[in-house]
Amino acid sequence: NWYNPGNWHNNTIPGLDDNAVVVTRDTVFVSSTSPALVLRNLILGDVEGLSAPIMIVSTGVISSGKWTINKNAILTQNTLEPFKINEFLLLADGRMDHAANGSEKKSIINLNISGDFIMEAGSTISAAGGGYAGGYGPGAPSYRTSYYARGGGGYGGTGAGYTLITGGPGRYEYYAGLTYGSMKDPVDLGSGGGNPIYGGEYRAAGGGAVLIKVGNRMVMDGLIAADGEAPVAGIRNIRGGSG
Repeated sequence: NWYNPGNWHNNTIPGLDDNAVVVTRDTVFVSSTSPALVLRNLILGDVEGLSAPIMIVSTGVISSGKWTINKNAILTQNTLEPFKINEFLLLADGRMDHAANGSEKKSIINLNISGDFIMEAGSTISAAGGGYAGGYGPGAPSYRTSYYARGGGGYGGTGAGYTLITGGPGRYEYYAGLTYGSMKDPVDLGSGGGNPIYGGEYRAAGGGAVLIKVGNRMVMDGLIAADGEAPVAGIRNIRGGSG
């Protein structure tokens, strides 16, 4: 717990003008019931990647300094509130992601960087599979006959549809997920494919959302991903989620 004084040197929680260094193999939580995280500089992990902490932040952030995400460290955003930071540095093998969404939109990567934003080669910002859960979202597939909703989720383009002709009950039609959101400013989550009623192997989550605003220099040598999940191998005719 970030706000537990016993977890900090001299039992002092970092504040507005303080620097925070998190060098631990533990997971650090800032809960949604906590106040916004306000501090100057943050160093998550160490240069060698030995500590590999995970930090999950469920509130907004206001930081006048620089955030450095080191090798093997993971920063997870679990809110829709923006992280307002002066400078952001994601080093090689460092990672930022956002928490997975379910039937509702609850978290995205939302960075508002007033100064420099730098991603080194080998660093990752990932929202892959973090969108709406399988069968949920504005572009979730529909189906005419009750069985498995096997269509793919839609977003910027329609998902894949499917029609099955059987010798038993007959014809099953699974409609593709429809488009929604903006093609020019795609900030929504991707919808999940498949049917939420059935087990996990019959559905695939959509891709999450990454929103980054930069006021000064932007260097992107790392990977940014927001792909939808692929269907499970061996489950025939199930379509994936939208990115």
